[in-house]
Amino acid sequence: MTDIDRNPAPGTPRWRYKGVPVPYIAAWSAELATDIASNDLILRTNPFTGQAQVRYRDEHPIDRDRHGILWHRVANAPGHGEPMFAEIHTHRQRRAMSRALCQICTDPAELWMTPEMLWEEHRAKHGPGAPYPTFDPPVCRNCAELAARHCPELGRGHLYLAPRAWAITAVRGQIADPVRGGFSQPSTLALPNATRTPDHTALRLILAKGLITTLYGVEPYRDPGAVTGLGDRLDGPTGLHRGARAPR
Repeated sequence: MTDIDRNPAPGTPRWRYKGVPVPYIAAWSAELATDIASNDLILRTNPFTGQAQVRYRDEHPIDRDRHGILWHRVANAPGHGEPMFAEIHTHRQRRAMSRALCQICTDPAELWMTPEMLWEEHRAKHGPGAPYPTFDPPVCRNCAELAARHCPELGRGHLYLAPRAWAITAVRGQIADPVRGGFSQPSTLALPNATRTPDHTALRLILAKGLITTLYGVEPYRDPGAVTGLGDRLDGPTGLHRGARAPR
């Protein structure tokens, strides 16, 4: 029996390492790359506008999303090496969040989970009823118990969140400094929508590493059975899906 066991059965983690389930979005040691120090990344200034933009030397259309945001390139080698539970794989986090897939097994997700401490800190800072942003994709019911059992933060106390609606509202990444060089510490950049003017400068300079979803009209529960689903999905930065209810 090898250290890495692959289990493709529906509703179960894709990988286990020494008996421990490994979330789909977790990075593996073989995938770690020095992306920001890489010579593939450059800052280019438009000679006509004088505006700087971070780019790859060999950039392809797939490297950017529909907003023109540049996305972090990372190797895709899950199951190789050791799991890095504290590191999130850019592509797999983005895929799970954008498609509402379980972050552990990639089945259709049914629940939002959060450490209780983070929820209480958010309520104390922003007040009851405030929208709740999260970097963590949802989970399916089969994997919710696994997450609570094996994730240290969830193990110290967790809640299941029932929002009326949710939307992908921001990206998390590092912003290039065209004057001093280098990149910022991880930052959050709101995506443009019908009521928000995008920060075109930051959009041109960010290297995105993950999506952030905002939950609206949230009720917290300790019993996952009290939650009926993820809530109505908003069409990200552009508006409502047909038939969806606006958050109140």
